[in-house]
Amino acid sequence: MVTLRVGVDLSPAFVGYTGIARYARTLWGLLSSDPAVRASAFAAGRGVATRDPHVRRIPVPLRVLQGAWRATSFPRAEMLIGAVDVVHSIDLLPAPTRKPLVMTWHDTFALSGPEYHHPHALRLRARRVEAARRAAVVLVTCESLANEVAEHVGLSRERIVVSPLGADLPRASEIPPPVEGPFVLAAGAISPRKGFGLLARALASLGSAAPPLVLAGPDGWNAEAVHRELRDALPPDRLILLGDRYEQMPALYRQATLVVHPSLAEGFGLVCLEAMASGAAVVAADIPSIREMGGGALSLVAPGEMEPLAAAVRWLLDDHESRRQLGEAARARAATYTWARTYERTKVGYERACGIA
Repeated sequence: MVTLRVGVDLSPAFVGYTGIARYARTLWGLLSSDPAVRASAFAAGRGVATRDPHVRRIPVPLRVLQGAWRATSFPRAEMLIGAVDVVHSIDLLPAPTRKPLVMTWHDTFALSGPEYHHPHALRLRARRVEAARRAAVVLVTCESLANEVAEHVGLSRERIVVSPLGADLPRASEIPPPVEGPFVLAAGAISPRKGFGLLARALASLGSAAPPLVLAGPDGWNAEAVHRELRDALPPDRLILLGDRYEQMPALYRQATLVVHPSLAEGFGLVCLEAMASGAAVVAADIPSIREMGGGALSLVAPGEMEPLAAAVRWLLDDHESRRQLGEAARARAATYTWARTYERTKVGYERACGIA
């Protein structure tokens, strides 16, 4: 029996292989398969293609649609997805709606770290803050982010629901890793926020005995500056840029000698969790969301500092037994993060927005 009609702006699911896109796709799969929910969605963008009959394709650029929303408050979400009880906007400027609004926030960087974003993104985030203050519920991925949203957006904690993400646990795959031999792996969109230039300098400081750096991820904002840092720090034979290789990430995580997550700011850290789920030993920057998610199963170092990062990498490269123990602890910790729990907490947000719970 259908108890809840949910409409979703699914546009982020079609923009690439970022953590937000994977979250959107996974959430939609769980939502659309729940017999107690009638789910409908729309997705904007010229490149959007889907065979899902419950997803309406809007073949116009998202920025054009958002401009119409700002200028005219039209078209409302209900006009795009039909009759619903609640509307869910995933990390975007939400469509105007007369129904209760649930918004997912994955980070507050544009508020607490504006240097990490394009000016256009900063303008958009300011409008999202206004929308969040009108939303019935804001979903966030961890307690530390809930505190940031409460502080920077000015919401009471009663309107914030914590819904941690799940790990893509290791699965059998016939796709071999695209790299052979020992290597240090980092993954994510190439942008200054991710700290990849710092990692390259740390590896360079270890000398030629350190294995190559393999970097998997698409170009993000200001990627050209990061590419310059990488080229300046490491010679071509010690730097392997794979681009967007999400379908090969499980094999890469398993094959890597060490995974390093030097990001200077994260709303959650899905790449870090996926590496842990694969049993990889992980060195990560000690920032609130990563510390909370890691639960002691990571080697944490001061963010933005090269010498502690290099020392942690050197220690784990040299100590096989410590890598093994850390990998086992990481796998056990990651197993507590499931997409089923993500969906359960998301439904709590829907129900709270509708006054059911």
